[in-house]
Amino acid sequence: AFYKPQWDLYQMDAQGGWNCATGPGAPIVVAVIDSGIARLHPDLAGLVHPASRRIIGSLFDNLIEDEDGHGTFLSGPIAALTDSNPAIGMASATWPITVRLLVLKFYDPRNPLDAASAAKAIAWAVSNGAKVINASWHVGMPSNFLLASILYARFMDVLFVAAAGNEYRSAVMNPTRYLYKEGIVVTA
Repeated sequence: AFYKPQWDLYQMDAQGGWNCATGPGAPIVVAVIDSGIARLHPDLAGLVHPASRRIIGSLFDNLIEDEDGHGTFLSGPIAALTDSNPAIGMASATWPITVRLLVLKFYDPRNPLDAASAAKAIAWAVSNGAKVINASWHVGMPSNFLLASILYARFMDVLFVAAAGNEYRSAVMNPTRYLYKEGIVVTA
């Protein structure tokens, strides 16, 4: 994978973190709760966890193909095959740690983001071994169900990472609003 052209890995001193890693070890399960994943993407092939699901309203199945591209875009920096040969695509920030992507598709072009589907996806992620949950989205309405699922993740020692600032708004949206002392907020 192409490491040198990726300025972000230099900016965060990824090499310093990689030098601290003791080796691949057991895979870390990272849940990406978003629009799905391009399963055949060469940087992500073979990294999708078998418990990956589409959880949209009453839909619950294994149809996780990304129709939007956002979920695939997020999955690259998290888990891309950094040492693939020949070098194609991008390097992930997590190399040399092995990551399995628990992909939870909770919206698509026909079904907008909603707190109930997000909350169910969070609970599924925790129940299926996720150690980290990525939530790079927001829902506009407060939801006790969503808050309870985030607190459940925290109780189960799962790191919850949410995005803020994706749409250049000054208001903090959910789930980011719920993360005071509950996880990590990343601005974009």
